[in-house]
Amino acid sequence: MNKGTYYWKVKAIDNDGGYTWCDERRFELEVGFVDVTVYGFGAKPTGDGILVYWSADDTELAGFNLYRFVKAEKRAVSAEGEGEPVNAELITGKSPYKYYDAYVEEGVTYGYYLEVLDHGGSSEIYGPVYGTAGADIPRAFALHQNRPNPTAGTTVFAFDLPESCIVTLELYDVTGRKVETVADAYYPAGTHDITYSPALPSGMYVYRFTASEFSAARKMVVLR
Repeated sequence: MNKGTYYWKVKAIDNDGGYTWCDERRFELEVGFVDVTVYGFGAKPTGDGILVYWSADDTELAGFNLYRFVKAEKRAVSAEGEGEPVNAELITGKSPYKYYDAYVEEGVTYGYYLEVLDHGGSSEIYGPVYGTAGADIPRAFALHQNRPNPTAGTTVFAFDLPESCIVTLELYDVTGRKVETVADAYYPAGTHDITYSPALPSGMYVYRFTASEFSAARKMVVLR
């Protein structure tokens, strides 16, 4: 339902089948409801600031605005998105979404609201979520066992980065043949998850992880 003026009236029917109409009424909807589902909205510290992330069913999506406040100074954010915006332009693209907020002070906890806008001009607010700048940065590189393992469908690879760097995650079969590159991108310092749905036959596989001067490998079993 988009914002605007809406009209309604009631039809009253008696036991004999007669009816009358009440006077017409109307109401103003200042804020519409978007036909967009947002999920996985969260925030976590990175070596460069705070990473805010979310996913969305973006069929009817126009874009997002992201608003920030200091938790100790929290104030309400209305459906019109009042507050301090962190994005200069509407956030667009494809799900999942990420926004790196680098203009933060170490040790300060920040809250974030997400405003969702659809093509009809309606908007909706999600949040808040919180992140403390500079907190919980890993002290060493690490590659964790994928979960679940064995996997019959979707699995998650997790790794720790004490510094921001290029991460490469490659998947090999037992003969040593590379079957897929799962990740080859820059990641900020912090703990990260990569969700992966392998279209692979049953068997044993090895995934190899490289980040800066660190490298590691683990085994993964796929069951069909």
